[in-house]
Parts: sequence; structure tokens; C-alpha cells
Amino acid sequence: MERYEAYKDSGVEWIGEIPEEWKLKRLRLLGATRSGMGNKKPDDFGTGKPFLSYKDVYSRESFCDATGLVESTEDDRSKFSVERGDAFFTGSSETIEELGFSSVCLSTVPDATFNGFTIRFRPIGEDIWPEYAAYLFRSDVFRGYLRQRDNSITRANLSQQVLGDAVAVLPPVYEQQAIADYLDAKTAEIDALVADCEREVELLQEYRKVVISEAVTKGLDPEAPMKDSGIEWIGEIPEEWDTIRLGEISYIRARLGWRALKADEYVDEGYPMYSAFNIVNEKFVTEPVNYITEFRYMESPEIMMAVGDIMLVKDGAGVGKCAVVRELDGPCTVNGSIALITPEETQDSRYLYYFFESNAFQHFSRMLMGGMGVPHLFQRDIKLMRVIQPDLNTQTLIADYLDVKTAEIDVLIDAKQQMADKLWEYRRSLISEVVTGKFKVPGVN
Repeated sequence: MERYEAYKDSGVEWIGEIPEEWKLKRLRLLGATRSGMGNKKPDDFGTGKPFLSYKDVYSRESFCDATGLVESTEDDRSKFSVERGDAFFTGSSETIEELGFSSVCLSTVPDATFNGFTIRFRPIGEDIWPEYAAYLFRSDVFRGYLRQRDNSITRANLSQQVLGDAVAVLPPVYEQQAIADYLDAKTAEIDALVADCEREVELLQEYRKVVISEAVTKGLDPEAPMKDSGIEWIGEIPEEWDTIRLGEISYIRARLGWRALKADEYVDEGYPMYSAFNIVNEKFVTEPVNYITEFRYMESPEIMMAVGDIMLVKDGAGVGKCAVVRELDGPCTVNGSIALITPEETQDSRYLYYFFESNAFQHFSRMLMGGMGVPHLFQRDIKLMRVIQPDLNTQTLIADYLDVKTAEIDVLIDAKQQMADKLWEYRRSLISEVVTGKFKVPGVN
């Protein structure tokens, strides 16, 4: 990509050099900022007028309009209106990563309003083109600057003053239009490639699930005589196999509440306590982790982890996720979101883990949680669940086969995910470099 003929020092560290003809202006000189109306949350949504929350701003890389509905007065809609060209920033969020995300409204949204965790920037005059502003405000360099200015102790916050002090990089308006058109085309190409990668990942993940489900419910011999399992969502199983309740072949337990354990009791060094966050892509990982004292560890011996245990998420959004513990670095335990399952010696824990990964178990868990407001698997239900039971030798053969087969599929999934990540990183880098003038877009003299 072609560079400009001459550059000058912008005087701003996060921007660096800019083309000689480009200008810099603080946002307060380009428009007006305003915090939104109250602290409306998605739970408050109902019938009414369109309403933009900070989650709408943060959750979308594309430029979004107000999505929720909330009751608002004429005065609200006058003071907190949403018009074409307005930019909205997440002004307050739970994490620093969310802070400073922006969305620029590129269409008319009649009677829309926005909430108090969001800051509106409304351009005045014609110095900044809305489509260009959308890319500038979404760039990593601009967002990074806003995050550096956060000095909050708890919840991350962006003030109107900090936003007003932020510097906008301003090419001539005709060039802003050319940059926006160029980035529209390039990001659309990249987004299409990322979407292709994500579709292939989904197909591979579905294939992985099918391979596991077939192996743990039908076996490895396609010629084996079959019989009805007696379980509607499983269907036929090999004639020599049986079904048995999980509680009859394993020890199932979980932390009995928190025993008054609080977050401020975590220590910098001690005994690792793992959670649902330690199950990633069906594997047990040791990061992130919280540590507890020896006293807290020793008071719950029933949930001390061991190699061969199966971790099953029983609470929250990740309910049903599982992993088999194949190795441990030392003594550790789990928090209240995890059920630990220790199979008897007559069982291959890897086979049981793969059964939990199968469509049969996922169907069972969905049935148990049907209609629940907060997803939860109760221990009594887990114990009563019927699992398919080949003999130990067959379990081991199936587990060995699936170890190899799923590893092959996982390599393909990782490759596609890495490709998508690299494309996304290129997209982010391209936007930042173009809006700061590091390269000249085609068609600009």
C-alpha cells in the first residue's frame, strides 16, 4: 500500500506521524458530548421507543442502531435523542476491555434515546464525516487512548471531559469519504473470510460431536447386532451393552454451598480452586485460577481433585460443559459451579467423559433444565441419569479411538480458529493504520 509523500509529527504519542496535510482537533471542538438518561438496563425494556444501551454499543463491531424498547417522555427524547452521525461510547462498564467501545449511528432512528452508561458525541459542523468517524472511534489506537485515561478504582469509567480531550485525526473531508469507502470494502471482504472460517469451525465441531456420539452409543463395529436401549433419545445400542444409572458406577459430589467462603478470602499463594472457566474446548486448563488457604482446602476433602475425575459444570451459562482430568500439578479443588465425578475402577473415565460430550447426554441435560430461569443440574438428577455401559475393555478401545480421532479434528479446528484470529487482527490493524495515515488508500491523490 502506498505511503504519503510527506509526514509531520502529530505531537500525540498514540498517533505518531501523520500526513502533512492532515489536521488534529480535540473532540470538544468538533461537537458536544452528553451522558445518557438514567441507568436503564435491558431488564427495563418493554414497549415504548427505541433505546440504545451500552451493551448494544459494546457487543457489535458493526455500526448499530437502538435495539431495545423503553418508555420515555417527550423531554427525554429531546435531551437524549439519537440522530444520524451521533457517536456513542461505553462510558461505564464492568471491565476495562469494554470501556471506550463506540458505535456511530448511520441511519435515522426516530424517537430513540440512550442510557446513562453511554456517552453521546454529536458532531457540529462538517469537519468530520460520520462514516470515517465510525472507523476512527473503533480503531485500537483511539480506544487504547481512552482506556489509558481511566483512573477508576472499581467500575471502569470514561468521563465526558476525557472524551472531549481526545484528539481526532482529520484528513480533508473528501479523503475521509474515500477512507470510509475503502474500509467498507476491505472490512466486508475480511468479514466474509472470517465468517467462512467460523462456519467451518462450527461444521468441524458438529462433526466431532457426531463422531463421539456414534462411538459411545453404537460402538466401533458397524456389523455388531443391535437392540433397543429403552431410552428414546439414544435408540439402539450394541446387543451386548447395557444401560446403568450413573450413581451406581461413580462417586458424584459438589461443594456444599460456599461454606461462607468469600472472594476476599482468596490468597496469592495456596491451593488452586478451579471453576467453569477452567474448561476450555472440552479440556481442563489451569488458568485462570484463584487460590485458597490450606484451612479452606482441608475443610472440604470430598471435592479434592484427582487424576481421572470428570469435571461437570452444573450451574450457569456453561452448564453441561465437562472435561476429564488427565494430569495435575498438585493438590487442588473446585468451586461451587463444578460437580466432580469419580468413576469406579470398572470404568474408563475417558469413556464416561466422552459420553458426557455426546448428543445423548446433552439431550438429557437440556430436558432436565427445560424451563429453568437459571440453568442448573442437580446432583440427584445426575446420579439418576442412565449411561450406556459396554465392558471395560470396550470402553478403553472406544476411548483410545476417540482420543486419536478428536485430536485430529481439534487440530483442524485450531487451524481455522487461528486463521480467523489472524484475519481479525489484520482487520483491526488495517483500520488503525489507515485512519492514522500510515498508508494512503487507493483513489486519493
